[in-house]
Amino acid sequence: MRKHLTLSKEHGEIQRVVSHFDCYSMRKSTWQSVLFLCVFNLLAGCPSAPKQRPPTLAKALPRMNPRHLEARVHQLVNQERKRRGLRSLQKSPRIKEVARKHSQEMARSNFFSHVNLNGEGPIQRGNRAGILCKRRLSTGVFRTGIAENLFQNHLYSAIIYSGSGKHLRKRYQWNTLEQIAQTTVKGWLNSPGHRKNMLHPSYTHAGVGVSISSDGKVYITQNFC
Repeated sequence: MRKHLTLSKEHGEIQRVVSHFDCYSMRKSTWQSVLFLCVFNLLAGCPSAPKQRPPTLAKALPRMNPRHLEARVHQLVNQERKRRGLRSLQKSPRIKEVARKHSQEMARSNFFSHVNLNGEGPIQRGNRAGILCKRRLSTGVFRTGIAENLFQNHLYSAIIYSGSGKHLRKRYQWNTLEQIAQTTVKGWLNSPGHRKNMLHPSYTHAGVGVSISSDGKVYITQNFC
C-alpha cells in the first residue's frame, strides 16, 4: 500500500493483476471476487480504531530486515537534502525509538494515523520520551515538539491470479528493500506537507522506525527535531 500513488490494475479472463499502489480489501462471494479500492488521507484527529486484521501471509512473506530499511530511508532522505544544499540529518537513537514504537503499534493494531490508540500525537509521544524539541521555522515562528512523516508501503506490488474456481492460483510480485525505500521517499517528496518536513532547514536530527505486519504492510515513521 503506497500513499499518493495511482492505482494500476490489469484484468483478464485468465489472469488478474492487483497492484498495491493504494489500499484495497478483497472479499470473495460464491463465484466472484469483489475489489474495493480506497485512498486514505492522513488525518491527525481522533485516534483511529484498529481495523480487522486481514488474513496473515506470514508463511509466504520474504525476509526483510526492518533495521536495514530504516537505515536506507534515512540515507535517501539525506541525499535529497544534500541535493538542495541542506545539512544532513543526524541519527538520534532516542527519536528513532519513538518512531519505531509508533510503527510497531500501527502494525500490531492495524491502524494508520499520526494519533495512536491512546490519543497521543507525535508531540505528545516525543514529550513522553523526554524529547523536548524547539525549532525556529521562520522569523518569530517556533515549533515545539517533534515533527513526523508516515508512510504505509507493502512487501508486494501486485498479486497475479490465474485459473478459476478450485484451480484459482495466486502469485505475489515482491518488492525489494530498495524499491520500498525509494517509493517511500518519493511519496513524501510528492506530498507538500511531508516534503516540507523532510527538507526543512531547521531540523538537525531524525529517526526512522519500521515495522512489518503479518499481512505484508510496511509501516514507516520518520520523526524530526
